[in-house]
Amino acid sequence: MMGVADSAPNLRDPSRTRVRRNAVWNLIGQGLPLALAVLLVPRLIQGMGTELFGALTLIWAFLNYFSQFDLGLGRALTQLIAESAEEDKKNEEDLISKAFTLSTMLSLIGLFLLFFSAPFLVLKALKLQGALATEMLWSLRALACGLPVLIYGVMCRAILEGKRHFNLSNVTKIPLGISTYLIPLLVIPFSRNLFVIVGWLLAARILILVWAFAQVRKMMPHVTW
Repeated sequence: MMGVADSAPNLRDPSRTRVRRNAVWNLIGQGLPLALAVLLVPRLIQGMGTELFGALTLIWAFLNYFSQFDLGLGRALTQLIAESAEEDKKNEEDLISKAFTLSTMLSLIGLFLLFFSAPFLVLKALKLQGALATEMLWSLRALACGLPVLIYGVMCRAILEGKRHFNLSNVTKIPLGISTYLIPLLVIPFSRNLFVIVGWLLAARILILVWAFAQVRKMMPHVTW
């Protein structure tokens, strides 16, 4: 009887419950956009044509690549916040402030590099021609201007995950994933211009960043940004 009684509290161990809950949120955050992609990609190919859809897949690849332009800073910040003592708020706030300063520098470097190298990427590396080349050129330059948004989004999610708010982190990941596929599908009946599609993709990321930053601000009101 004692063994049963002793094991009963373990079943309600808050840490185990939290791990299960976080696992569910992570599964939803990764699985829902993937399921939507399976449903929407065939419709996108049908509506856009193979050439324009091919250009869109390059944009998706660039979006994914530039989201990693923090050079691992986000992952390091998550680990440092998770390991910092709960009572050591000052050190935690200093870490976040320095991380955002460094991420700003990285994003500005990336912005200028991509903006001015866009013609080489389009004409020499991708060897695009005609109207699609022009659209891709300005789409890449739009992505360059949006690079700070992408990196700040990574930093906000890093803080949320470091504070073990995986639900809030995935609340940002889910609309990011959904908008990646849904926005082009909603735009193409009105415009088949790649630059317009990219503009709406960036607009969605700005809105998501504003929400994520508000959540971080609530948790860390004394951080110097």
